[in-house]
Amino acid sequence: MATGLKEHVEKIEKRKKRKKGTIDAENGNGNGNGNGNGNGNGNGNLPTVLSLLSTIHFLRIHTLDSLLQHIYSLPRVIASMNALNPSSHLKLVVIDSLGYFLRGVEKTSIRHETLLEIMGKLSEIAHKFQVAILLTNQDVIKFNSGSLDSANGFAGGDAFAGEAFKSATSTQILLSEGGGVDGKNSDLKVLSIGKSPRVKEGEREEFVIKESGIRDRA
Repeated sequence: MATGLKEHVEKIEKRKKRKKGTIDAENGNGNGNGNGNGNGNGNGNLPTVLSLLSTIHFLRIHTLDSLLQHIYSLPRVIASMNALNPSSHLKLVVIDSLGYFLRGVEKTSIRHETLLEIMGKLSEIAHKFQVAILLTNQDVIKFNSGSLDSANGFAGGDAFAGEAFKSATSTQILLSEGGGVDGKNSDLKVLSIGKSPRVKEGEREEFVIKESGIRDRA
């Protein structure tokens, strides 16, 4: 995620430099017309790659035990970070992906109990510090009975840990790709609502990701 953000911002900065070069060429040296203090067109307010990345704190976690330790230490970490920078509190915590850690728990009852423990602690942290918690999960593909044919037997997908995961979250957003209904647009992405307290379940939006950013389906 951090790498993707870095690449996207770098593309924005390249376009900004190209545009500034065009303005400078049209106006001689570009000085005295607003370009020296922010380009005069709003581009000077764009964040730099380093300024964006400096606000992202990244941890690589490999085991479920390590994940639990970090989750239980989060309140202390968040409080410390907020105290160091009162004007810019932590706003978002991302765990990518929760299913990766739960797959190693073979016994269903223990997996369910562990999931509820994690979700309960994260909910407590979210409310106490007013931060958003984003959990990505892995999809489990389902096939119709007696068929493993991807074209005729596909019956949809469900989040790993299924209803237990769904019931423990307040909002569920499903992301998919692959051409949509007509199968012709390989760049098409689909965002649909699986669960939400504010948006009707099943609502969906189609979009594409281009160099210029996220755009509506053409």
